[in-house]
Amino acid sequence: AMLLGGDGWDSPKLIEIAGMNAEGTYYGTHFSPMEKEPRVQEFVSAFKKKYNEEPDALAALGYDTLRLVADAIKRAGTTESEKVKEQLANTSNFAGVTGDITIDQNRNAEKPIVILKIENQKPTYFTTIKP
Repeated sequence: AMLLGGDGWDSPKLIEIAGMNAEGTYYGTHFSPMEKEPRVQEFVSAFKKKYNEEPDALAALGYDTLRLVADAIKRAGTTESEKVKEQLANTSNFAGVTGDITIDQNRNAEKPIVILKIENQKPTYFTTIKP
């Protein structure tokens, strides 16, 4: 049977531990530096320039989080927590490096999932599935 995994697989330890057993497996995650979207490639380039390595999903999620909060503060016109919270809840089609983000009525983020495949002992971009 083919193995499928979630974003917890997004670690160099996966291949280190699983070795060839990881070959041909797929997993879903939040981000891939191999995605061709221009805003993703701009982020990857700036990250590499500053840190001398490729960003991982956690770096991309942190970047989007900070930008989402800054956007909510701008829309609220204040840093007052209740107003910022309200604007975060009203986020729709925010252009993040992890994909377009909309906050639903339950305050969950609706956004794409990136599917990676392990090929030649490394994660490779396979596709992005949008909600």
